[in-house]
Formats: sequence, C-alpha cells, structure tokens
Amino acid sequence: MPGRRGLCQNYGNCPTRADTREVMEIPEGKEFVCPDCGSPLVPEEEANRRPRRRRKRGVVLFLLLPLLVFGGSVLWLILRGHPQPAVAPAPQSLPPSRKVPPAAERTLFTIAGSRILGGKLVPDLVRAFLSDELRADGVTMRREKDGQSLAVVGKVPDGKEEIAVRIVCSSTSDGWKDLAGDGAQIAMAFRKITPEEAALCGKTVNLTAPDSEHVIGVSGVVAVVSAANPVSKISLAELRKIFGGPVADGKAVGFPPGKIVLYASPSASGSWQLFSRHVLEGSPGSADIIRLENGAEISSRVSADAHALGIVDFPHVGSCKPLALYEKGTMPLAPTFVSLESEAYLLSTRLYLYTKGSGQNPDVDAFIQFVLSDRGQQEVQKAGFVGAATKSGNGAESLIQPETAIPHDAPAGYRELVKGGNRVAFDVRFRTGSAELDNKALVDIRRLAKLMGEREEKSQAVLLIGFTDNVGDRAYNLPLSVERAQSVGQALRVLGIPVAATAGEGDQMPVASNGTPEGREKNRRVELWIVRGKASEKP
Repeated sequence: MPGRRGLCQNYGNCPTRADTREVMEIPEGKEFVCPDCGSPLVPEEEANRRPRRRRKRGVVLFLLLPLLVFGGSVLWLILRGHPQPAVAPAPQSLPPSRKVPPAAERTLFTIAGSRILGGKLVPDLVRAFLSDELRADGVTMRREKDGQSLAVVGKVPDGKEEIAVRIVCSSTSDGWKDLAGDGAQIAMAFRKITPEEAALCGKTVNLTAPDSEHVIGVSGVVAVVSAANPVSKISLAELRKIFGGPVADGKAVGFPPGKIVLYASPSASGSWQLFSRHVLEGSPGSADIIRLENGAEISSRVSADAHALGIVDFPHVGSCKPLALYEKGTMPLAPTFVSLESEAYLLSTRLYLYTKGSGQNPDVDAFIQFVLSDRGQQEVQKAGFVGAATKSGNGAESLIQPETAIPHDAPAGYRELVKGGNRVAFDVRFRTGSAELDNKALVDIRRLAKLMGEREEKSQAVLLIGFTDNVGDRAYNLPLSVERAQSVGQALRVLGIPVAATAGEGDQMPVASNGTPEGREKNRRVELWIVRGKASEKP
C-alpha cells in the first residue's frame, strides 16, 4: 500500500533532508514526521503549490495614473495664488551612523571523512573544544549549502573575530584523499588505514606514526534484531551466508518462519566496509539488502519487524536487540563497554583521527590533545561510543571495572591470578610485526597512570597476563606471552605505575579465530588487572 509523500521544512535544524528538499514517503499508519529531526512533514502537493499572481493590479494602476496627474496639477494652480508661510530652515542633519562591520570569520582547520563520526561525535568535540579550550562565545553549528558539510562557529573573547572549524561528511576513504590533497587537515576514520591508502600522502609522511594516527575511541559493527525475535547469538559464518547470497528462510537460524529482511548502510560507508572485509571476505553482499544512510532509521525498521536483521554501528542499536557474535573455537560475545574497549568483540573497530604529524598547525595539535583528554573522552562516551575517560561521565563506565565475569573456559592458574582483582577495560596490543606498543596502548597506559596516581588506595598494583596466537607450539608461545607481559610492565614502571606481577597463558583463551590475520592480531594481547598487594621490585 503506497504511503504519504511529504517534505521537511525545518530549515537549519534538520541535518540534511530539509535543505535538500528530499521527498520522503512515509508508510500508512506511521507518524507523518521527518525521520531525521522529527518535525511534521508538509504534504508534497501543498509544498509544491504556488500562489497565483494578481494580474489586475497593473491594470488598475494604469487607469489611476492620469487621474493622479490631473488632480496634482489643479492643486498646484490653487496654491500658487496664496502666499505660503515662511518655513524655518531645517536643522543641520546629523552625520549618518556608522554600521559596525560583521566580525571576520577565520577557519582554524577542516576535518573530512566518515559520516558516522561526522554526524554527531566530531561536531560535539569541536563545539566543546571551541567553548572550553579557546573560550569562544556563542558557539553554534551552521549547515553549509553543499548539504554534506557544516561549520562550527564561535566568537573569540574580544569579539573582533569569529573562528570556525569546517566538517565535511563523506566517507572514511574520501577523508584520507582530502588529507593527502590538503583539502583537510584532519581525516576522521571508522577503521584503520591500509598501507595502500597511507601511500596517498607520499613517503615523507607516515600516517601510522604516533603523532599522525590518533585513536579517539572504540565502536563496533553490530548485528541487530527486533526484541520479538528469539535469536540472541549468531556466528560469523551464518552472517556470511545470510548477507552474501539470496535471502533464505530464517527458520534455519532460529528466526520466525519467512524470508529475512536485510538492512545495512551504503556500500561506501565505513561500517559496511568493515563488515564486508571481516564477514563477507570483501563480497559486495546480496542484492536484496535494503541500504539506508541513517543508522537510526535502520534500527527503527528492524525493531518493528521480527523478520528483520540489520547491520548498524554501536551507537545506533536503539531499541533493537544486539546479537552476540562468535566463531569456531570462541565464546559468543555481545557488544558491551568491556568487550568493545578490550576489542575482544569480533567486529570492534577503533575510531581514528589522522593528521600529517604535529607542529604544522597549532590549532590542530591543540584539538587532538583536547580529544584525547578526559574532557574529550567524556564527549566520546556521551555520543554513544566507547571512550577511555578515567572518570565516569553521564553514566559512562569507568576505566577500571567494578566486577568482571571470568570466562568459564579459563585455566585454573588464570583464575587464581585474577581472583579478587578488577579488570582494566582495555587490553594492550602491539604494532604489526613488532613488540612495540601500538598507538592506542601508548595513550591508554598514560590514562591508567593518571588514574592510579589519583586513587586513594595506594596498595594497589597492576597484574599483567600475556597471550599469543596459535602460530607455533605451546613450548614457544608460553614464554613469548610472558615476555609480552614483561615488556608492558617496563612501560608501566616508566610512568610510575606499580606492577604486582607478570604472567603468560600462551595461546589459551582466544578471543577471535586464529584462522585470519585480524583474529590472530586480537589474540596477541596483554590483559591488565588491578590487584591488592605489594608491587614487584623486578624492573
């Protein structure tokens, strides 16, 4: 049954649809409002109706003109025969008032890339940066005429100048291209850059260096179903079959009988690219997938249909039920603060800001520093992503977990080590092919050092447990896992963090399949636990 068609006219407040005059079709029975801003829609026929011009107005004026000329002539002749009273000289006119010119606007820098980050998170970070760090007044957001970019604008304290940061929402890939071509000074990305993409900036710029690649949070790609759907977990193999070919009856995977209705973001989006690479092995996916730009709209449709299965980013789960994911040899794991921050969730992804190093633009450097601070990380958490603020903000969970469930398949030695401890939310991982801590680990352990220094309980220290992938035999992997824990321990001691002990479990307790490079990378990790007791003196 066809729905009602209408346009949003909430200009300046609707993210995109009002300015682009997009005609939307709302199914019968649904509220006739804009899916983006919630304002009532104007029916298409009413919006297109134009008032007719009144042609009679010109004819009437043409007929009256001779009468007005004749009447004015008669009045002039009458007044000519009578003396006119003296008219006092007009007072000297005052000089015209000077108009105050509008404050000049100066663009500090431009950020381009991922729509997921540019939709809310990055504008919120920029707004907070201008207000809190630069002390700008009246910070507002202005939608640009091109429909895909916006400007966050504020006045400097003396009021003589307006400063702005421009944000261009396109795609993760386009953000790197803009950065390489100097169309932007910061690229926002929903996934890690590949060596081929990093080569766009030439050999003189290393985009994966610590001063160029900035991990600002963690998110995940989530498979969601309606709360009425009985399914609570699904394997990556099942997702590959469902999204990779013709839509089959959902009964085989526990859905209600009938075809599964598939929803996902456009193929150019960062979330779909990550899903395609890790689940579909690069396949474009089924032609039956319904593609929607807005993650909130995907979750809205899925929540209302027990036969639907959607792929969204973590902040857009909404009222849907997120499915726990698993592979052969791993336990089902749902997307939560802990599973995402530790990156144990199979489709977790880091959120990045990329720059061409530091020292080129002081405003860019100051913004990156703000984003990685506690204040910036609280904004990351408020936007629905997983940040790493050392203090809880607006209900966000702490960097140190109050309670942690120990996996039922954990070895007895592991259970004894962590008994009574509190899990640190992040795991430490290493740069590819190296024993050197990766960029996220360098930032995370500095946060942990700050938090440990502020805690009243001074008798606490960090327990480190290392893990490896399954490449090589256990006799090799067990000491290797201990060495990894010891290397992290050295980095913690340099920052003044007390270390209680270091241990290793080899290739035990994998969090991902060892059958893929991405899975092996997740399994090469070091867990951190806060325990009571005297710190080890061993360097």
